[in-house]
Amino acid sequence: MGKQVKWVIDNLGITRKEIHVYEAKGLIKKQGVKHDRLTYRDYDEEDINRLWGIKLFRNAGFGVSEIKKMLDDPKTDFYKALTGKIEELEEAQEEQNQLIGFLKTIKMTGRMPTVTEVGSVRFEEFSEYARSQWNLFNKPEVAFLANATEEIAQTGTLDMSHMSEEMIGQLLETALNVQMLQNRMPIDTLYRVLAAFMKFDHKSEAVQTVIKLLHEHLTDTNPDGSKTEIGTANQFARFSIPAFEPGSSFYLINARNYGEEACRFIAEAMAYYGGYETLKAFYEEEGK
Repeated sequence: MGKQVKWVIDNLGITRKEIHVYEAKGLIKKQGVKHDRLTYRDYDEEDINRLWGIKLFRNAGFGVSEIKKMLDDPKTDFYKALTGKIEELEEAQEEQNQLIGFLKTIKMTGRMPTVTEVGSVRFEEFSEYARSQWNLFNKPEVAFLANATEEIAQTGTLDMSHMSEEMIGQLLETALNVQMLQNRMPIDTLYRVLAAFMKFDHKSEAVQTVIKLLHEHLTDTNPDGSKTEIGTANQFARFSIPAFEPGSSFYLINARNYGEEACRFIAEAMAYYGGYETLKAFYEEEGK
């Protein structure tokens, strides 16, 4: 006597409903063993091995009809079938990742993409465009900072220990020309990234790239669309450093948010960006 339905359910994780479907589709033969006027399903070793294979392929994303064709056709090219399924799953994964990035961008920015006038473009065309363009997380050049923003929002901290200075520098360099990043990335994120960079030298490429992002962000985002008066690197440094050095209310806020040590580090990085070799040189020129 072989294995009964309960054994199949308990050991193979196949439900009674699934067994009925497999029987109806011809994946397995209908079983019927009479015992004391009752009919029981009874599965021999060959049946169990076939059910195991069916379950394996189902978990890998194959449909019932696909599995039946593979198992019944002795000429089935399993390599070709697996290659096709991998390509199908990769395409579905890409679509899912795009959708996740799209929703995370809406969550991060608090804004829904829209059109000037409903009906000016077909919804399908707008949806395809919005999901690819309104998507910071799916753009390699800005995903690093987008994920940093999300991590800070969720945990209040940013862990950079798993990334090298060179890797971070390369990621940040590619983000410089992304207008959407400059318009939507919270200033706070960039300051927290700088605070997390204290393990690097304030003159390093990674640190200086974040300072450049800050400069361009602050220069280009006036509410009326006009340029600020901190256009040059030197003007930006002179304008921004006091907020990170003792003696102002802004410093008290920034020290509370990022820590006194981080504020000093940011001020040093800004001074170097502005053309001063040291923070002391900045103060000497300012007459302090």
